[in-house]
Amino acid sequence: MGRKTEREKAFKLLYEMGIKKEEEIEFLQPYLMREGLMEGYVKDVLTLYFSHRDDIMDKIQKSSKRWDVSRMIKLDLTILKLAVTEMMYYDDIPVAVAINEAVSLSKKYSGEDSYKFINGILKQITIDQKEEKVELSNDSNA
Repeated sequence: MGRKTEREKAFKLLYEMGIKKEEEIEFLQPYLMREGLMEGYVKDVLTLYFSHRDDIMDKIQKSSKRWDVSRMIKLDLTILKLAVTEMMYYDDIPVAVAINEAVSLSKKYSGEDSYKFINGILKQITIDQKEEKVELSNDSNA
């Protein structure tokens, strides 16, 4: 199974868990077992998401200046969760690839203009992360 297919599978599982309100790490294993995904990217990315969910959700909230995450379309929010996990915790996935794949998922599964919303938030997260790195660099030089 290629990374694109695995990413789509991870998106579907994360969305299903969210709809069923079982978005906690302790609920993950039955979903993975059902799909035969007890190892590999899908398990890894979902485990990373659940392990760092508060930080990921904080990044999404801060970067979506006019939208509270509770008001976001569930499909869009799920795509953002997956993309931000890749952007923050996968060194082997370039940020541009994570953004492009998120846009691709949104075009396939979400509303007509959702890809613009998702692209905008992910670009803002990229800008915010660069600014944070500059601030940390300046603080350590002081």
